[in-house]
Amino acid sequence: YQAQPDIKVNQAPAGIIIQIETGNMGTDHPDLHLKTPKKLVDIDLYQIQPYTFISAPLDMQIFKNVTNLHVSINNGTDYTYKYAFKPALALPNGQATVISEDKMCSLQSLKSTFYGQSLIWIDAVEKSVPPPHGDFLSRVYQLQPFDNPIQDTVRIGIRYDESTAKLDKKSLYYYDQDDGWTFIPSKDTKKRKVLTGSLRSLEAVCILQDNVPPSIESTFPAEGGEYYFQDVKILSAKVDDLLSGIAAEEAAMSMSLDGNRLLYAFQPISQQLSYNLLDQLSLGNHTMTVSVKDRAGNVDSTRVNFVIK
Repeated sequence: YQAQPDIKVNQAPAGIIIQIETGNMGTDHPDLHLKTPKKLVDIDLYQIQPYTFISAPLDMQIFKNVTNLHVSINNGTDYTYKYAFKPALALPNGQATVISEDKMCSLQSLKSTFYGQSLIWIDAVEKSVPPPHGDFLSRVYQLQPFDNPIQDTVRIGIRYDESTAKLDKKSLYYYDQDDGWTFIPSKDTKKRKVLTGSLRSLEAVCILQDNVPPSIESTFPAEGGEYYFQDVKILSAKVDDLLSGIAAEEAAMSMSLDGNRLLYAFQPISQQLSYNLLDQLSLGNHTMTVSVKDRAGNVDSTRVNFVIK
């Protein structure tokens, strides 16, 4: 049984559209009001399906002082449901900041973030895709309007509690439909207990901890392998990291042969380090070492012993 109406706020080119789903609460036509500090503003709703009602596109300016949305419905008795909604209006060449209802997440637009005026707000996400390892260290927040393209970055910040303050390798992450939870380079202001970063799209964001090192999945040559000299022309290592991703900076990786550092190439799509040998390897024992770091600072390394015959 649906306990309360489901409400969605969408930003369209023509304005803000509010949709209300009443589900099995009855067929009574709901009433919608925008709550401001001084008054309630009536909003007309139009029925488009048996339990679905929408507003006409609304001018963004009327949301400047809104703090709540009130939905009244009669499902046997008259009852008003109150939804926290306190957006900010971002104007061209102006900055705007909005804070989540729990005061733990902030979103700031820059002068060049939007192509035109836009409302911005933050929704708390009730259910989200879990990370491949570890736990959420904050709530998940959806930056809104998520489907509105932006031309520059937005700044985000999420506060954390005392128990999270003791943890290292924590950072902001956003959820990508194709790549899953994705690392956001973050600044940790320990005194204020807040992580801050920037995004080029409005996504679901949270704090995660990644203390699991990347993996070196395979190498060529392989450990303990024996090879004819003419068969070894390239040294390679396949690497992966399930959460933060491999750090692509040169200082975050290394490959060496018999103690000599190699000028390897790294392919970020295939996640492979490789080195083309300039000369054939000498007969006998050889050692290749590979080290990689993920973007959270975790390190993995391997030492491969092989024989050329």
